Amino acid sequence: MYKIIFLFGICGCILSSCNRQKLAPQYLTNITVIRDLNKPNVILSKDTLLNTPSFPKDSTLLPAVPAEKKPYYIIVGSYSYTERNQAEKFTEKLKTEGYPACLLETNNRLRISIDNFATEQEAIRQRKKYSDLIKREDIWIYKMPN
Repeated sequence: MYKIIFLFGICGCILSSCNRQKLAPQYLTNITVIRDLNKPNVILSKDTLLNTPSFPKDSTLLPAVPAEKKPYYIIVGSYSYTERNQAEKFTEKLKTEGYPACLLETNNRLRISIDNFATEQEAIRQRKKYSDLIKREDIWIYKMPN
């Protein structure tokens, strides 16, 4: 019984001393929060939320447009899963250069795509353009399985 009381005492001392320490400056932030004090605070009740339509009654709904499938990817790099860090850095480099690059996770490799297209013919035409732009001849086309 004394051991349990002793352990609780030590835990209490540790926990009470933790909240008195100040954070180091590198862990603090100086974000400025701007709040309009002239606007009244709105308090929503359950009834208000249930009885308010989620969109105006006079709005017109547009039919949903399915996302265009673009399964043909131009691959500019291929890495093993152990090289994920390098693959992510290369992908970010391409993105900062303005390319719509993405990292594809296939069954056994990480593949870096510089762009993707709806048809194979379009991907073949663009492959040469990208090869000249990034000055690499070893780029190829990968068709993402359905």
